[in-house]
Amino acid sequence: MKLYNGSESILHCFICFIIATIVSALYAHTPTPVAVCYVSGVIVAMAAGLGKEYGDSLDEGNSWSWVDIFWDMVGALLGACFAFVKYLL
Repeated sequence: MKLYNGSESILHCFICFIIATIVSALYAHTPTPVAVCYVSGVIVAMAAGLGKEYGDSLDEGNSWSWVDIFWDMVGALLGACFAFVKYLL
């Protein structure tokens, strides 16, 4: 199984990165414990990625792609890490 689908993999990674960064950064400005802020960012980004993948799998001629889910997770984790580093600075 290949782990890269060209520009689609980059798009999955980028969108989840943006979602996780925004959600994590927003939660960081609340009295919520720090770890919860960044885990929330990953969960919301992955929910968006899973929802998109489910919708894609319902389309005619399309199927579920674990490669896309992998890149969603990479983007979500990088986004949460980026927001955490930005919080520390």
